[in-house]
Amino acid sequence: MSVNKRVLLTFIMYPVSCARYLAWGFQAAGCEVVTAGPTTGNFIPWGKNGLWLDHKWDWRPDVPLDHRMPHEIGDVLAVTGPVNLVVQTDAHFALMGDAPVPNVCFAVDNHVRDYTLRRWDLIFGAHSWAKRSDEAHFRWLPCAYDPRWHRELGRERTVDAAFVGVFYDRRWQVVNKLFENGVSLALAQGKVYDESNEVYNAARVALCPSFSGDLACRVFEGMAAGCAVVADRCADMDRIGMVEGEHYLAFSWDEPDSLVEAVSLACEPERWRRVTAAAKAWVAGHIWAARAEAILREVGL
Repeated sequence: MSVNKRVLLTFIMYPVSCARYLAWGFQAAGCEVVTAGPTTGNFIPWGKNGLWLDHKWDWRPDVPLDHRMPHEIGDVLAVTGPVNLVVQTDAHFALMGDAPVPNVCFAVDNHVRDYTLRRWDLIFGAHSWAKRSDEAHFRWLPCAYDPRWHRELGRERTVDAAFVGVFYDRRWQVVNKLFENGVSLALAQGKVYDESNEVYNAARVALCPSFSGDLACRVFEGMAAGCAVVADRCADMDRIGMVEGEHYLAFSWDEPDSLVEAVSLACEPERWRRVTAAAKAWVAGHIWAARAEAILREVGL
């Protein structure tokens, strides 16, 4: 553990984000975390009209900043005091100027964003094949889960499958296909942290359709919650060590019936027990604290 290391994290402070999970990951790894950036209160601007969450999830920065104004790293450090590492995590907001310590980017959305606001000492991208991945200072750092929020609760699973997230059109295709075939579903939009874990724990299967071939947090979170994950095949699954049929069941967007088949197979009692046991054992090492420690190692801390 990196006790006594201070890390400055910058981002637009949405009430739920991978940046927030990473901040908790650094804390779990023994670091003191100070934060700087603008906040959106309880609003997240995703989906057609955005979502308003419970105010209990508001996240307030240690150093509040106006996203409409440029800000220098040195000015923020004058407020926070010295740090050992600066981690900037937003595609739409970044501190400018030189840093006296490593200044890196965690690009969780590099499947859709290019993170070109400034130069970084290193870019940690969540998707190994996506934007910036061909650059020498790119390092692959996949998504993860936080065991404080996503874990098996030992409750009866009363529905076949669950989906938690924003309902883009492509995801409605998944939901409608399953409804048409009599699959019982638990659906949640705007449920976060332990709320989303409750939804997963009510279901045998966690539905994890990707946005654009990205290996997202919900894959790890669904496994940690004791579900059998059903997902479309993503390039990083093989690279990270996920084995189709052992850790998850797959469907193809080009074959709509494969979705129904995968959910049906995942719900078979013996297969469900086998897949969920293997997945829980595998996913145990893929926590946000481990991702934070990987960043610290890479920069020599």
